[in-house]
Amino acid sequence: MYMKITYNTVRLFVLLGLGLWIGIIMIDTINGIIEWEHTSSTRTAIIQTIPVEYSHLFNLQSREKIRNSFTDLSSVRFPISHFDYDDNKYCIIETKIKLDSDISLSKIINEIHTKTSISKGNTYWGITESNFNFYYLAKPIHTSNVLLALDGDSIRTLSKNDSTISYYFKMRSFSMQYDQNYLKDLVANAKGDKIPVCLSFIKRNRLLYIILMSINYDNKLQPDLLSNAITPSY
Repeated sequence: MYMKITYNTVRLFVLLGLGLWIGIIMIDTINGIIEWEHTSSTRTAIIQTIPVEYSHLFNLQSREKIRNSFTDLSSVRFPISHFDYDDNKYCIIETKIKLDSDISLSKIINEIHTKTSISKGNTYWGITESNFNFYYLAKPIHTSNVLLALDGDSIRTLSKNDSTISYYFKMRSFSMQYDQNYLKDLVANAKGDKIPVCLSFIKRNRLLYIILMSINYDNKLQPDLLSNAITPSY
């Protein structure tokens, strides 16, 4: 059967396609507004200090080097703190997540080396440092399994036991995602070239503390600087 294609037929199909495209954009926009309003309500305050339990992960000598402290408070997850260290040579971001079970840290963290980024279609809060951006989901977090993606060069495991794991590497990016979903939660991306970072995990009972250290400006970073600043686990 032959159907004659006329100007009006083409015009109808174009209008239908345009209407469908506009409808999809409107639905995405509405969903984005709803998600933005939801996540906006979860960020309750930014204060110029850090929780005492966060600072007490550092030894006494190291605590005296902490400056310019800020903490993002949320109604759905534990605080995210960021501050400068040792005359502003270094920046540190610190937070914690709840663990579902009290097992060895080496059984909780599973490490892979691959490029990583935020999960598209989700709203993240962020922290901007001199050399990298840090993102986190505004969602409740608890887990018994962490998939840690490290992307960079010279990746070294400095220590690994039941309660502490420390890394040093030249970072392009890193992320953490958990067993209850496939969304990336904590994500960091270097702004330009690879940057040196220290990354430590400290398990205290059923809490997992995450500490990320990097450089401000062009300072050098000793691989064991962060691990030496942290109070030994007990």
